[in-house]
Amino acid sequence: AQIEYSGRVNCGSLDQSQSCVRLLYHSETDNVSVKELLRKMVPPGQPVPDLNVSVVLDLELVTDPETLLPYFTKQTKRSTAPMDTPEGAVTVTQVQESEVRYLYVMGI
Repeated sequence: AQIEYSGRVNCGSLDQSQSCVRLLYHSETDNVSVKELLRKMVPPGQPVPDLNVSVVLDLELVTDPETLLPYFTKQTKRSTAPMDTPEGAVTVTQVQESEVRYLYVMGI
């Protein structure tokens, strides 16, 4: 996994002071660890399935470092796996993405 501080940014479209920070997170499946886990789960004498699955997760957070209030979050998850079809082997990719923008109103 990788975590990156990408610097000061505006908290939102109305903020001109760049008082927030942007943090990025990136992770990918570790196929060696997945195979080791499968070996532990499969009963002795049974074949270990060869799962060639990939999951990539990217997160972005814009937050005020003083209050830790989030102003923007984005999550992207890409799952890729081989699949046998009547037409032959194909690779299937599923992408899930979500974004949330936060707006705070003071004095209510």
